[in-house]
Amino acid sequence: MTGDELKLIIDQIIQGQHTEAELSQLTQALNRADNELITLQLGKFNVNIVEGEGIHIGDRIYNQWNEEAVKSLIEAIEGNKQAIEALLKKLQQQSPIKAIQKEKVYENLGRRGISTEQFKGREDDLNRLHKLLQNNSQVAITAAVTGMGGVGKTELAIQYAREHLSTYQGGVGWFTARDFALKLVEFARSQFDNIFIPYGVGLEAQIQACWRQWVEGEVLLVIDDVTNYLLEIAPYLPENSRFKVLLTSRLRFQNPIVLLDLEILKPDAALELLEFWVGKEKIQTELDNAQKICEWLGYLPLGLELVGRYVADEELTLGEMLAELQEIRLQHPALDQEDYSPITAQLGVRDAFNLSWQRLDKKAQILGCVLGVFALAEIEWEWVIKVYQSWLGEEFNKIELRKSRKELLRRHLLKGQENYTLHQLVWEFLREKLEDLEAKEEIKQVFVDVIVAEAKEMPETLTLDIIDQVTPTIPHFIEVAENLTPYLSNDDFILPFQRIYSFYEFQTLYQQQEILAKDCLDKAKNRFGEEHPDVATFLHNLARLYWKRGKYKQAELLYIKALEMSKKLLGKEHLNVAESLNNLALLYDDQGKYEKAEPLFLHALELYRKLLGDEHPSVAVSLNNLAYLYDSQGKYEKAEPLYIQALEMCRKLLGEEHFYTTKVRENLENCRAELKSK
Repeated sequence: MTGDELKLIIDQIIQGQHTEAELSQLTQALNRADNELITLQLGKFNVNIVEGEGIHIGDRIYNQWNEEAVKSLIEAIEGNKQAIEALLKKLQQQSPIKAIQKEKVYENLGRRGISTEQFKGREDDLNRLHKLLQNNSQVAITAAVTGMGGVGKTELAIQYAREHLSTYQGGVGWFTARDFALKLVEFARSQFDNIFIPYGVGLEAQIQACWRQWVEGEVLLVIDDVTNYLLEIAPYLPENSRFKVLLTSRLRFQNPIVLLDLEILKPDAALELLEFWVGKEKIQTELDNAQKICEWLGYLPLGLELVGRYVADEELTLGEMLAELQEIRLQHPALDQEDYSPITAQLGVRDAFNLSWQRLDKKAQILGCVLGVFALAEIEWEWVIKVYQSWLGEEFNKIELRKSRKELLRRHLLKGQENYTLHQLVWEFLREKLEDLEAKEEIKQVFVDVIVAEAKEMPETLTLDIIDQVTPTIPHFIEVAENLTPYLSNDDFILPFQRIYSFYEFQTLYQQQEILAKDCLDKAKNRFGEEHPDVATFLHNLARLYWKRGKYKQAELLYIKALEMSKKLLGKEHLNVAESLNNLALLYDDQGKYEKAEPLFLHALELYRKLLGDEHPSVAVSLNNLAYLYDSQGKYEKAEPLYIQALEMCRKLLGEEHFYTTKVRENLENCRAELKSK
């Protein structure tokens, strides 16, 4: 091979106009060269090929000359005449390279897509896609890569097409859906030498001429961004099974189209993609922030690429980037595509979602806004129905609501079957749209009313089974408690906080309990002032938490403050007062301060009997607590009859298998064992 021929190939590769055969020729030439090929200093590029140490190009290392290594080398020497001449001189010193017969490759991919090195976490999807296209024996096989905006549908199709150029000997054609038929005719005319497509006839006749004269071998037709399959695509497809049709779309299709639903990246793959843009060192030093950025972006490839590029360009730390995203959210310029023209996606994150949004009818858009008021968590469809019923009253139409849901699912803005979820960035987008809606205040109010009704259904005493049942509702309680308290009535203000607190308490999530209790205290004081029953309740809750964590002095001060406030606001004979007395007594009992505990237990028992009657679960619990106080002091004769009373009451009121019944029975058995041993 002459130097002129080598130079021509290099020029073709630089311009993106090379064939697979030409790339193979250059790769062969490089592999035949000795291992001390060349050392170049080219600004940020440093090219070293040293025996036994691999091929170093910039900060990338390759074991052998392959397509990626060759492209990296071309990128390194592009525009450097001296480097190109040095490379050509070294290559010409090698033994002659057998000329490779150029095989015509029929394709129009050009420079579409990113490098294989940038393409992360989709190996399984590529394999699944190939099996779908190869194993389906139907005529006019169609497989669709569907998914929400920014998930990487187009890029997956590009990478698949490039990887399988040799599979499809009849050619690989890339077309946009809106002008598929016209571009197909142009492709056939430009690629095939001996094809006759008549002018002056209709488009369908020209298409049929293409199919009849197409070259031999399997063919891949990639049609990007399909929005109207029946009108734009279906009438023009061939009736020969060697033509494989790969669609990308935000829509879902029916049979006979086989679907490949493209999901978001897995966390590790998302982190790997972010690392590609910001560098390994930054990821290693700020791993926690990197993981949080990936999570905030919902592992969406487009979002990760845009943010990664922005971090690199602006020289930000990952901590700074995370803080800005959390503050500015979808309005952040990092999520705008316009500054990054080499990117495959044509739109930024918000614009990609907006494209799907604009294609929704008004009712589906309103449903999206309603879903945006929920927390970023699983949404039970029954809650959505309740919101609509409360909001629209007699005008509510369940069938219309289902149609709107179907439309959101079809556009991949919603996911699920019985219960539904939103992607993190879609959720952010829908919340923005909610704020533009005239009925936003009504929607927020009815949502809060529905969630409060759910909170009222949640039992105060929790078990493992109940925890499993209520877990899906907790994020929505939190949403109300954190962001929607102005929509809570005074009577219901404390309820979401109490339910969340109980949920945390059962699972001993002490840190979350403390944060919640302090938040509720602040919000209750802002609404009601320093002295209010709700303020007293959460002083009491915070005191109980400190007691369980062994912070006895802090707990005692808060219990006493809550007790005094309850007496002042509610009167000395109130259930809240009885509960405060009981819990302060338990605190003293736990510290062995029995003389302080006993009068408080007696007073609490007296109040419970007076307010609730002689037979009530709270009376039984109070009897058990007093008995345990005596038990702890070795006063078993005083403890036993109290245990017996408590056990009989629990059996009668709660049943033999109830937790309280079991606990009192165990206490009685232990007490009697101590009596016998005396």
